[in-house]
Formats: sequence, structure tokens, C-alpha cells
Amino acid sequence: MKEQKTEQQEYNLYYDKRSVFKGEFVSERDNWHKRKILASTDEQATASAAACLDDIEMRSASRLVYDAYLITPNGEELFVPEHSDKKRLPKNIDTIIFDLGNVLANGGHRQFIIALGDAYAEKEHAAWQNYKIGKCSENDYWKRIFADTSLEGYEEGIAKLMREFFSNSQKGKAYRFLQPLKEKNYQMAILSNHSSEWANIVVDTLHLRDYCNPILISADIGLAKPDHLIYTHTLQAVNRVHAPHKCLFIDDKIENILAARTAGMKTVHFEADEKQTAEEKLEKELRNY
Repeated sequence: MKEQKTEQQEYNLYYDKRSVFKGEFVSERDNWHKRKILASTDEQATASAAACLDDIEMRSASRLVYDAYLITPNGEELFVPEHSDKKRLPKNIDTIIFDLGNVLANGGHRQFIIALGDAYAEKEHAAWQNYKIGKCSENDYWKRIFADTSLEGYEEGIAKLMREFFSNSQKGKAYRFLQPLKEKNYQMAILSNHSSEWANIVVDTLHLRDYCNPILISADIGLAKPDHLIYTHTLQAVNRVHAPHKCLFIDDKIENILAARTAGMKTVHFEADEKQTAEEKLEKELRNY
């Protein structure tokens, strides 16, 4: 009876190659690299990855692999024991990407719309799809909502009230983590489905530029979560295209969380469950990393 062969699958090996100069590790330009590893099992993949990394280092006495990740076809990270010693960086996160509304800031624009009345909610949803990706102006957004209603003609006044609403933004439950994370030298960024006008008011009101860079707003990019392209854009902006597993993405909407996981990021769904609050959940995850 013939032994059945297990089909090979594609694993992705990401490694950070650096030069050694006067005893220090120096980043090279485009130091993150990617190689495909074909293997039938995780054990075969890790062994092949270790051999590959050793071969890379043997080619030059002045270059070393400083950090490495082996990602399974399912997006999980595998440990490569044969190639893990003191020169490696910890395999922890180093970049944290926050959502804005209901995470770093309390509430969002829908609170204001609800206050106007249920009659405007459906029209607002359709207008928002264009406004949040920069396909219409703030004035056009309000005109679409108030067309053929008792508020038609009052767009300018309502827009002013909305800006005042955002200028009074309060810190969200995740805000308290910013200073401790800054002190630990984490790179922090914001990725928000928001309009340019309103987002900048919130960011300035809460002094978020003191902690987060870059600040990525859907209307500026022309894409919105959970479109996979906005996550690719974000990884490029934080220089983690080849190391998405070093990013922790925090959002209150599960569809955005699932898309970030598909992009290779670690995630925290910032929402309370039956066991813990959203803050407790985030604090626990941060301690784990």
C-alpha cells in the first residue's frame, strides 16, 4: 500500500536583515524581506525556515538576521527555535493602531444625527458612505440629508453645531493607555472612518498628535474600513508591510477587527463582554504582549 503524500502549503518567512558596524546592529535600506517556504507540516516549515536563515547569515560575516517571523497559511505565527538567540528582538508588538470614535474619543457623529430625529437616519447613512471616503463635501453631505425636509436651507447652521459637538469631545476609555505606551516607546497610530473636518477637530481637542503618528482618516485616503486596501495602506504608513504581526489593531466594530486579522495584524475588539469591560480586555492583552 502506497503512503499518501501530504500536499505542500505556502508559508511566508519575514526577516529583518541588518549590518554589523562597530558592534552595533544597523538597519539597512529595505531591511525587511520575504521568502516563501513550501512544506507539508508546521514542523517541516520551521526547519526549512531555520535552514534558510542560517544560509542567509553564512553569506556575509557583517550581516545578520535580526528578527524573523514564519507565518502559516492560516495567518498564525510559528516559532523558529533553531534560529532564536539573544540577538533577536522580542516577538512582541511594537506598533499599536487605534480607532478614534468609541475608542480614543467618546461617541461619534451618529449621536448628533440621532438627536436630530429618526427621520434623518436613513438618508444620513447613504450620505455618509460618500462623505467618509471624501466623495462629497461637508455641505453636500448635509444637503443630501435635509433635502425635502423641514431642515432644508439650514445646512450651514447644522454644520456649525456639528463642529461644536466635536470640539467638546471627551476622552474615550482607551485614552488612558496612550501616555504609558508612549513612555515605553511604542509607535502609535490612528485609523478612523471619519471626515477630514470632524476628525481634525477631535484630534486637536484631545491633543492626540502628542501620541499618535500617523493619523489616518478614511476621507483623506479615499478608502474606509473594512476594505482590505485601507489596511494595506496603513501597514505601509507605519512601515510594517513585512511585519503585520508586530501591529496591534484596536477597534469597537467586529467587521473592522476581522479585516485587520486577515491583513495579519493582532487585534483587540474594544467592546465589553460578560466577563470584562473593554478597558480590562485591552489592558490584559497589552500585558500579554
